[in-house]
This record gives sequence, structure tokens and C-alpha cells, in this order.
Amino acid sequence: GTRTSVRSTAFADIDEELYTLSVALGSSFELEGLEESKRDTLKAGLEANAFEFRLANHSAILFRGDDPVAASGNLLKTRLAGGIAPYRDRPEVPYTAVEPYSGQNRTCRFLVTRLQGKARGATLVIFRWIGPSLRTLNRLDRALAGFVVLGFLGTAGILAGAVTRALKTVEEVT
Repeated sequence: GTRTSVRSTAFADIDEELYTLSVALGSSFELEGLEESKRDTLKAGLEANAFEFRLANHSAILFRGDDPVAASGNLLKTRLAGGIAPYRDRPEVPYTAVEPYSGQNRTCRFLVTRLQGKARGATLVIFRWIGPSLRTLNRLDRALAGFVVLGFLGTAGILAGAVTRALKTVEEVT
């Protein structure tokens, strides 16, 4: 129960960050449209929201149809593996997957948002590296496993002592 509770809380916090960025960035595109938006809008938007909401390790890609038109950092300078194909059929809920762009096989939490308004037909993909969170959760898993083993050994020791003591009086009677 502890493991499930801590994991769900950790991912809920990350998901809230993704939704915050999605609304902050997506609403700009939905109001202004894609034509008026500059190529650096995603980077500027991420930097502004990272400062305001203390968000870190986030990246974003904006697709118009199947083609990437804007991205944070240097993502557009690299080949975006698979284009929009990995995100096309994804529901608009966060999910965990391996990020295909850096070649580092980083595990990330993704949120795919289909934009409306003046940006209808565009898709915003926001993702965050969750390696540090996963390492912390793995340490928690090991600690909880240790507590279970210690609890089992302690219980076994107490039961062995109690049974030995109880049988001693039965032996004396016999």
C-alpha cells in the first residue's frame, strides 16, 4: 500500500506539471495560431513556465499534421524519430515511455494534447525525464522490501521463542 501510494503521488505531481505546461503553451498557440507563432515560442514558453512554476527537465514538440514545426531546445536540429506516429493514437492522458530523440534511452513521462482554436489540427507533445524520480522510487522499493524481510525474520524469531517456551511447559508436564 505504501509503495502504491508513494508512486501514485509522485506521478500525479509530474502529471500536474505536464498539464500545467500543456495549458500554458497550448493556449498561446490556440489563441494566436501557428502562423503568427515564432519558431522559438516553445523554448521561450518553456523557459517562462519553468521559472514561474519551477518546472525542470521538460521538452515540447509542436506538430502541424504529421510535420514537426517547433520544438524546445535543439530537438528540431535532430531527426525526430517516427515524426508524429508514436503519438497519433495516444489519448490525452499522461503515460510513461522511452524518449526516442536523444539516443540516451531516457524514460520520460509524456502528455499528448490536440490543439483547438486557431491551432486546430496541431498536436503538442510535452515530455519530462523521470529518471531521478524512478531512482528514488526504486530506493524506496528496496527499503520497503528490507522492512518486509526484517519484519518476517522478527516475527519468525518471536514465534519460535513463544513456541519453544510453550512447548517447554508441555515437556515438563509430560
